[in-house]
Amino acid sequence: GRDLQAGGGWLGISEAGRLAVVTNIRDPDGPDPEKRSRGALVGEWLIDGIMPEGDGLAHYNPFNLLLHGPDGTLLLSNRPEPQRTPLSPGIHGLSNGHPAEPWPRRTAAERALADWIAAGEGEDALFAMLRDEQLRDDMGAPIFINAPVYGTRCSTLVLVDGAGHGRIIERSFDAG
Repeated sequence: GRDLQAGGGWLGISEAGRLAVVTNIRDPDGPDPEKRSRGALVGEWLIDGIMPEGDGLAHYNPFNLLLHGPDGTLLLSNRPEPQRTPLSPGIHGLSNGHPAEPWPRRTAAERALADWIAAGEGEDALFAMLRDEQLRDDMGAPIFINAPVYGTRCSTLVLVDGAGHGRIIERSFDAG
């Protein structure tokens, strides 16, 4: 995916073994047009291995950024204050809230992913789970949001095996 205003991306993987995923954190005041595109974080990591540090995180609108490389996996966020958290192996979800904030849809998706892994099913079953409008969190919100203005627009799988071979598969949805 591409940021239509600044050209950045929300997810990517490089041949150097780097992966980046960014989500925006909801801000009641909306994005600050004076700040850099969060999508630039993805490109800088994938192309040059550049990771924002310290005060550099404040130059972006609120975000969560998952970075994976040869040295491990990190979660960076700049709200409520800059943080850098190493992640252990396992299932970790991103949301549009602060990483420590309870986010029921993220928890429901993590459970569904764990069930998919345990069942050993193929990617079609994972896509079906991601498209299931009946899979809901504890508050009744669906994982897949089918709405004309704000909603799920794609589901993307990044599959990498132990030898480093991978595939990216995406299914897109229109506003209908």
